[in-house]
Amino acid sequence: MRRIGSNLGIEWEVVPATDAASPGSHRRSADPEGQFTPTEVACFLSHRRTWSMIADGDDPLGAVFEDDIHCAPDLKEFLQQLPAPDLPVIYRLEASPLVTEISRRPDVRVGKRALHRHQGGCLARPPSA
Repeated sequence: MRRIGSNLGIEWEVVPATDAASPGSHRRSADPEGQFTPTEVACFLSHRRTWSMIADGDDPLGAVFEDDIHCAPDLKEFLQQLPAPDLPVIYRLEASPLVTEISRRPDVRVGKRALHRHQGGCLARPPSA
């Protein structure tokens, strides 16, 4: 992630993942019915911690990227041109429509790219056929 950011001229903070093997009381509160694997719960806890960092921070925008991303060369320019929304909103970049519900009309256009608001839930796995 640091190499990718350096190549793009982006300085970002790498947030360590929650270890699925380490026990914790937060795991029970995140999955009280025990329906997810320890890895899925750890992934959620990592995401929740990252969202909290953004919500508690002073920056008007926050972006979260997974460690297996492939970035367009103009990502920095794209992020710099994003307007700060009036209310909290989540956008998914390059989201699969099979597992993510997004609005039909874009909220924001930046150059040739468009952002569609995240609608509803996001499935952990694609629906079975």
